Amino acid sequence: MHDRILASYTADFRAEQGLVGLNEAEAFERFASFCIISKHHPDNFDVEQTCVGGRGDLAIDAAALIVNEHLVTSAEEVDYFKNALKRLDVRFVFVQAKTTAHFDTSDLASFSLGVRRFFSPEYPGDVNPSLASLYRLKEYIYDASIDMDRSPVCCLYYVTTGTWRAEPPLVGAIEHIRADLMGTDLFSSVSFEPVDAEALKALYRQLKHKVTREILFEKHTILQAIGGVQEAYIGILPCQEYLKLTLNDDGTLNRRIFYDNVRDYQGNNAVNREIAATLGNYILDSLGFSEVE
Repeated sequence: MHDRILASYTADFRAEQGLVGLNEAEAFERFASFCIISKHHPDNFDVEQTCVGGRGDLAIDAAALIVNEHLVTSAEEVDYFKNALKRLDVRFVFVQAKTTAHFDTSDLASFSLGVRRFFSPEYPGDVNPSLASLYRLKEYIYDASIDMDRSPVCCLYYVTTGTWRAEPPLVGAIEHIRADLMGTDLFSSVSFEPVDAEALKALYRQLKHKVTREILFEKHTILQAIGGVQEAYIGILPCQEYLKLTLNDDGTLNRRIFYDNVRDYQGNNAVNREIAATLGNYILDSLGFSEVE
């Protein structure tokens, strides 16, 4: 690996996870996959559960099925989270990671074809046991589509140790892949993100260190001493300042800050529908219109 700092991060992750007997490419696949999947699943997890690389991997190095914000590996887990929230919110995450220092259109094509085959109504054939198990779980999920408020989300990530320069052929290929997957009518949205060395290092730093943000907090009052709390304030923040506290550097929601304090969006459930109706009626009333049911 030509990037010395990225190699150091990978070695740190390898030691922390107790990963032994892996070559450089295998270790990097797990490192990249952990960083990417942690964006969607903030709790700790066994990265080996998501690794599907090897013979019969459809050019997919890692895959995760996330149901109601939890990583699932069995139909029993799907049923548990479905019954807990009375709904299914589903996200598929796929990762291809390369130690090469460039982004390659042929790798993009192989990766996208593999994901396309994974969602084929016909069993893709000679796949390894890890992918075969995930394929069956995918079928089980779609059989329960009646419990979804929206179709699943599909997220693809292509990781290399190089620098993403948004070259037109690569950008065009990514957009074509995204549009092709959307054309299957299996998803409510499809994203495809290239992740280069700098982006991957930023993800790992976010995982390893506490979140620090600078905000403009003018209208506030210092609260009285609270046991175990160094300083506490109450006040009013402009929306743009508040968003700085809750978003990652790439503008996505930092779900890790909600792990111990559940304030994350829980979908179109009964409570949120009631809140939306209340806000809607408040706006209508302020404009002089009648309330709606």
